[in-house]
Amino acid sequence: GGRFTGTVRICVTCDLIRRCSDGTVLIDPEGTVFDVVTGQPIAGADVACLQESAGDGTSTFELWPASSFGQENAQTVGADGYYSFFTPSGTYQVEVTKEGYQSHRSPNLVVTDTPVHYDVPLTPNVSAEANQQIAITDGGFEPAVVTVEPGSVIEWVNAGEAAHSTMSTADALGAAQAVESWDSGLLNTGESYKRTLATEGTYSYQDASDPSITGTIIVQKASVTEPEPTEKKMFLPLVKKQ
Repeated sequence: GGRFTGTVRICVTCDLIRRCSDGTVLIDPEGTVFDVVTGQPIAGADVACLQESAGDGTSTFELWPASSFGQENAQTVGADGYYSFFTPSGTYQVEVTKEGYQSHRSPNLVVTDTPVHYDVPLTPNVSAEANQQIAITDGGFEPAVVTVEPGSVIEWVNAGEAAHSTMSTADALGAAQAVESWDSGLLNTGESYKRTLATEGTYSYQDASDPSITGTIIVQKASVTEPEPTEKKMFLPLVKKQ
């Protein structure tokens, strides 16, 4: 799929004079849901569009009333994984769920007069217990640097008050590591995300809601220390002189 457009005609009648104007508007936000491991589109994922609702100095997101605009919300994507919503201007998030995958919630998507494209990476569920847990606080990742063995399961838990995320930095990954990239999407307080890292190397990542917050994971085999050779001692029988 790609970005769709729609043609709109606006007509105004004044003093029996009717004037019409045609224009093209974008269908936003839109994108493709794909498997972060294989890179292939995912069929059957449910995509919900959430609209920002501000009040009392706080901001919350609620399901956008798509039926008022002749649309469905949520949408179930087809084999190409493509979704699109034709929304008025505003601030939105998309939340995606699919059986067998960890859910994903996008950062804020601001719809104005420019295209809004957001591809959604879904990560398969990881049932294994975490070998390393990392807390995401409002001040950063704790610990910020960890060393683990290949095949380790890393679990990030949002321990802060604000929403946070963990997202690998693409330009820091080599070709062999690219298949082990990740993007948790926004995590609310107490929510977690798991990723298995099998390839040795150094992985850099950041909090998408605040890219200045970064972390590093070093994946390497544990070094084996050879035991020091023990000195052999020989004891001879004591012979007394007569």
